[in-house]
Amino acid sequence: MAYINFTSYQSVIDNYSFARAFVQEAVDYLEAAVEDIVLLNVVQPEVDLLQSFWNTYLLGRDTFGTTSTFLEAVRALQNHIIVRSDDSTVSAWLDDQDSAYQVPNQWADLSEDAGYAYTAGKINGSILV
Repeated sequence: MAYINFTSYQSVIDNYSFARAFVQEAVDYLEAAVEDIVLLNVVQPEVDLLQSFWNTYLLGRDTFGTTSTFLEAVRALQNHIIVRSDDSTVSAWLDDQDSAYQVPNQWADLSEDAGYAYTAGKINGSILV
């Protein structure tokens, strides 16, 4: 059966892992900006700025603070390799590719949230940033 080749699969999951790491970091920066406004300890700038900065943080947190924005694509890719190959798990598919490649933590977390867990030996253990 025809399915995505390993090199493309690896590239996709590496890109998604980087994206997940960066949006998580972006939310942290948005929160830090809110804290900077609060720590001004000057009433007028806080009154003028806090609500807008807080709203921006909440939007970022609600949009990118969870894995839900990524799950449809993750589920589609993992389902594709299971349905189109003879393997019953994503870890088994990686084994069949004769690769020592281990998926990044971010991808392993996304994949597990999408319903496709990797065995421990297939997860890199380091965080991409």
